[in-house]
Amino acid sequence: MNDQLTCARCGATKPADLFARHAKSATGREGFCKGCKAERQRQWRATERGRELAREAVRRHRAAEARSIPGTAAAA
Repeated sequence: MNDQLTCARCGATKPADLFARHAKSATGREGFCKGCKAERQRQWRATERGRELAREAVRRHRAAEARSIPGTAAAA
């Protein structure tokens, strides 16, 4: 396997370990490098819709944790 991949966003050629794994892609890695993916996530979370979805994900996670802890009201 080629050890170098080109990021679709910044166009830089980087080692494959700087790209997140993605089982369904031909290379087995994401198209964006981890740095570009993180930047894209920061930009998304800066939008109102991104913040709203992030808050909802935290609420769902906390509710699931409460259901899994014995002795809590949500577990009953």
